[in-house]
Amino acid sequence: MIKGIPVRSQYARHDEVDQIIGEWTTEKDPIVLFHLLQDTGIIAGPVLHEVHAYQEPHLKDRGFFVPITTVDTGTYMYPSTAFKMSKVPFQVRKPPVGLGEDNDYVYRQVLSLSSEEYDKLKDLGHIGMDDLHNVP
Repeated sequence: MIKGIPVRSQYARHDEVDQIIGEWTTEKDPIVLFHLLQDTGIIAGPVLHEVHAYQEPHLKDRGFFVPITTVDTGTYMYPSTAFKMSKVPFQVRKPPVGLGEDNDYVYRQVLSLSSEEYDKLKDLGHIGMDDLHNVP
């Protein structure tokens, strides 16, 4: 029950309330809105779009995004871990893998496919080996 309103009544105008909130928030900056709601006692937190996440002061201060360089793409910022541990430092051990880069390991060692089985699946096009940008 919210402030004396029975639960059944709370949901009776759910869609209307959602529409009003949607219209009210559409043109507002999510960070400004987050602080406005928090200042009035409403528990809120922003769902950060990528552009906001990279500029978010708390994430910057904690070193959440780390630079990773690859030969194919250059240097970009990637997320690290959501938590830090004092005795177990985290580091990115390798950049994001390219399409098909780990296929041999997964299919041959993890799934124990023979060379013939693996090659047949590749020939049939069931195993992706090429980046979409390199496909003619």
